[in-house]
Amino acid sequence: MFEYITQIILLITAVSVDSFAASLAYGIKKVDIPLSSLFILSAISGGTLALSMCAGSFICGFIPAVFTKILGAVLLFGLGFFKLFDRSCDDQAKKANRNNDQLLTPAEAASLGAALSLDSIAAGLGVGFPTPALLAATAGSFLVSIAAILLGSYLGRKIACCSCKNFCPLGGVLLILLAFCKLF
Repeated sequence: MFEYITQIILLITAVSVDSFAASLAYGIKKVDIPLSSLFILSAISGGTLALSMCAGSFICGFIPAVFTKILGAVLLFGLGFFKLFDRSCDDQAKKANRNNDQLLTPAEAASLGAALSLDSIAAGLGVGFPTPALLAATAGSFLVSIAAILLGSYLGRKIACCSCKNFCPLGGVLLILLAFCKLF
């Protein structure tokens, strides 16, 4: 379990960066994120990651360990490389708040959660953790997602300007680091 701690931290951080960036954009626009929407966003993120990690662990049972290690690293590296050039975090936040009512409703949170957790699917498939690490990563993902959304919203309200930085590339860097951790 302890050998996976660095990988768990990198994975959780990488998949939470998009939530942070989207909530930062909401905070700048002074859109409220009620607790129900906060939990929906975090549950979708954590649940998607858990399901994809389970699938990745299941696949590992049928493929020799050396191939799953290489395949997981390639998948994580490819996703990380894509995220380096991805600029869609803010766009997803704009699309989710369809009625522009300064409130992220639970339905809007569900659509945003689905859009933001697409990278969790690929990342989860790529890691293939054993069960104890999988449970730790799932719980950690849920909690870090909540913290990222709250922090992003808070900082966005403090910044309250239109020159928001795009944090999507940070997730890419972390996924590439995770890919190298898988190889060594």
